[in-house]
Amino acid sequence: MKEILYIQAGTIPNFVGTHFWNAQESYFHYDGDESTSEVDEPEINHDVSFREGLSLKGDPTFCPRLLAFDRKGNFGSSSSFGALYAEDDERTIVADPRWDGSIVEYKQDLVEKSRYHEQLEEELLFSAPSGSEPDPTQPDPSVVDESTVRYWSDYNRVDYHPRSIQKLPDLPDWDLGMGDWMAGKETFDRYNNQDGFSLMDDSVRLFVEECDSLQGLQISSETATFGSFSHSFLSAFRDDFPKLSVLHFQFLAEPVPQSIDLDSPVSRNFSFIRRSYNMLQSSALVSAHIESVTLPMRLKRSSENMSGVLNRLNWRNDTPFVQLSGIFPVESGVPLGDGVIDFSAATRVSDKDVMYSRRDVTRGFSPSEISRYEKWVEGGTRPYGPFESKRALAYPLPTSFPRSIVPPQSLRPRQPKGIFSRSPSTTVLSSLTTTTHTGSLLRGYATFIGSFVKRKLDLESVRAGTEMDEVRELNDGLWTIVDNYGEGGGGGETGEDEGEGDGE
Repeated sequence: MKEILYIQAGTIPNFVGTHFWNAQESYFHYDGDESTSEVDEPEINHDVSFREGLSLKGDPTFCPRLLAFDRKGNFGSSSSFGALYAEDDERTIVADPRWDGSIVEYKQDLVEKSRYHEQLEEELLFSAPSGSEPDPTQPDPSVVDESTVRYWSDYNRVDYHPRSIQKLPDLPDWDLGMGDWMAGKETFDRYNNQDGFSLMDDSVRLFVEECDSLQGLQISSETATFGSFSHSFLSAFRDDFPKLSVLHFQFLAEPVPQSIDLDSPVSRNFSFIRRSYNMLQSSALVSAHIESVTLPMRLKRSSENMSGVLNRLNWRNDTPFVQLSGIFPVESGVPLGDGVIDFSAATRVSDKDVMYSRRDVTRGFSPSEISRYEKWVEGGTRPYGPFESKRALAYPLPTSFPRSIVPPQSLRPRQPKGIFSRSPSTTVLSSLTTTTHTGSLLRGYATFIGSFVKRKLDLESVRAGTEMDEVRELNDGLWTIVDNYGEGGGGGETGEDEGEGDGE
């Protein structure tokens, strides 16, 4: 077995992660599923991402190997996490027997269940007439109503273990929790060392000890609000498990606190798709690519593991950052090169970028689509290093996936309608690449740090938790990484003599 432990830290990663786990849930084949036959054996090794346990009634359960961190107010209804999760807010306050006075109790209103979960509980099945094939171009009334989604838990389809739900205290209304590095570090320290509870010993280690052969940690974090918290978590994790691989999807954000009068060339790499999509849609789009590029590590007949994948992407040992790109969905008649979006750079992929390594995963491609893909690869830029292309089953679209971002003609036929029916699917091309364009992105951060050093801004004002000498060392290290990526980085040995640089 080659288990993976998952970490989600922040609201955006949890929106993305909820889609990820809903896709995993759609791979399960259940007893009594008429659409499952002997030849329709599951291709996914569910033990990689799910742990087996027992419910309070003694029934077997499969729950994600996951720790989900967010502020308490962002979790929504706790009943959304399944029957295994107890609702803390519904516990009755027991009076202290030493107090004989009156008690005034204030209770925050519980978050109401989403309409989608009401449908799940009511098992509203919209079955097609017997013997007929559902029309994939017609709307399915069991699909989530996008206008009703308030929290990332509103469209969750998976039961979580209580250990997975990690609620951090809410911040005051005036505190957005952005740009304060020390606050995030202090939050982790407090959370990890509570009376009678240690995050690393009581949650993380227990998940790890349940694994036979843990291949690594897959983490997604939001740098603006959980950057320093995630960094502190990873530092503690590395202390305990120094040899395990870590695949980290970071949702980058503007690093400059509003209190600092300093222009920054660094853009928000998630906001560019949110200009065209709402949070539910944009997180679904990103999740489809994250789920796809990591899928071979969860396939039954695959020998791939996280360490091997990361080593091939970073075969030069000095380019640890890769970029996520892809097409969703792959539409017939549309040139593949015109549809590829680089989510790391927030721009379309450029043929001018030098590629060091590349990993493609194509999903649900027909023979003609495979031929079209191979011709496109042959006529495009080949990496200097390893190039891998993996084929896999089509990407599932459970009823929690927003249909508004999937053209009707791209939907593959679904089984009889209903929330619990087998999902329709679509074609996807997802890639991880090591390219010189990454240097351009990192150059923005290096330029910002260099400007910070030049102006000798007060470190205390941004609560960076570091000394100016350490900032200079960071600046030098960033420019070294930029140079390692070559042409796209724009050069600059130390950043001291660099200008403001190009904005992403």
